[in-house]
Amino acid sequence: MDCSVSNVSNAIEHEQNNNTKYRMNDFYVYGLIDPETGMPFYIGKGRKGRAKRHISKVRRGESSENSLKDSKIQSLLEKLIEPVIHYYHTNLEEDVAYNLETALIAQYGRLRIDDEGILLNRHLAHPMPPQNTGKTRFPSGHSPWNKGKRGFIHTEETKKKMSQTRMGSPSPTRGRIMPEEEKLRRSKAAIGHKVSNETREKLSKIFEGRYISPETRQKMKEAHIGKPRPDIAAMQRKRLSDPKQLEKHKEMCRMREARRRLARELRKK
Repeated sequence: MDCSVSNVSNAIEHEQNNNTKYRMNDFYVYGLIDPETGMPFYIGKGRKGRAKRHISKVRRGESSENSLKDSKIQSLLEKLIEPVIHYYHTNLEEDVAYNLETALIAQYGRLRIDDEGILLNRHLAHPMPPQNTGKTRFPSGHSPWNKGKRGFIHTEETKKKMSQTRMGSPSPTRGRIMPEEEKLRRSKAAIGHKVSNETREKLSKIFEGRYISPETRQKMKEAHIGKPRPDIAAMQRKRLSDPKQLEKHKEMCRMREARRRLARELRKK
């Protein structure tokens, strides 16, 4: 197949004029332009926010498989210059966009690979996607049986079968040691989290009238036999080492003391 830029552009114009053959799609072919030279240093194809994602990833400190492209974008951003995104063609089908991307890369050439190449692309083009890309599992107009349905209740027979299949299998998190990074991430995410009054009422209704049988109490007691008691004082000291937690603790103490004074005054009256 001849994938020169002129031939691909002519094919695009021909298919756009032929409405019975051409189906509008949301793929496009783009280039990242160096504002200092006015020449592209990367050619790609994509859809939605694919073109802008190269720059946003570098801003966030994320890396891709193409380190040369990332270094080029980083060097421009350090100069307070942002690469210009040029869209060669839009509203393309995926196979047409693939052919145009291949032709543009072949025209400009790849640095250190092709003669006088200027692009930082590692490959002539990414592998052609399978022909069923973009197709859904269901035909057009089909609605899944569970769409819009919430609060689905399993029958008692189904619950029993699900319970039996899981019986005897250990929990996937049993024996797992949580990394310190994950502990810190969860701790930061929980800071400032407040439970709404609605959630409090739901929890209250769940545990309302809950009865723990003597057998269960005995099992809970035996499970703690031989285990060391937690050092509450050490845990409190560690928590209050944080200035924010210390200030919060002082505020709670002041409020508690104010309530006690109020209660004493009311008793005197």
